[in-house]
Amino acid sequence: MSMKTLDPRSLQPGDVVAVWVFLVKHVGIVSDLCDQYGLPYVISCSARIGRGAEEPWSIFTGGRIAHKVQLSSRFAAYQVVARARSMLSKPWDIFNWNCEHFVRVSYGLKPESVQLQVVSTAALAITVGLLCGR
Repeated sequence: MSMKTLDPRSLQPGDVVAVWVFLVKHVGIVSDLCDQYGLPYVISCSARIGRGAEEPWSIFTGGRIAHKVQLSSRFAAYQVVARARSMLSKPWDIFNWNCEHFVRVSYGLKPESVQLQVVSTAALAITVGLLCGR
């Protein structure tokens, strides 16, 4: 997944966007809804809410700089948006259903979280390093 800076008004429904929240990248899917200023809503699975949500751009980004994430899907944009909406009630779970899992399943991809895999691998390496260093 590559990232590019963007103007939110240039986004299309089904696009994937990301913002950095502390050391974590929060991802969501651009909705087919816009606010009164022409800014899109974003559908994501949010730890803040504890489940999926369709929120205005300003709430999703929290004033942070957003980036478009390139991700391929076998589904058309309207299908991606519909799939995302169909999963809004599923509870957020850091290990099994976070924002990355949500976006990937909406796109018809394997539910996985690259960030979680990186953190798990790093934690394992640190643990092994500490145990072997004794």
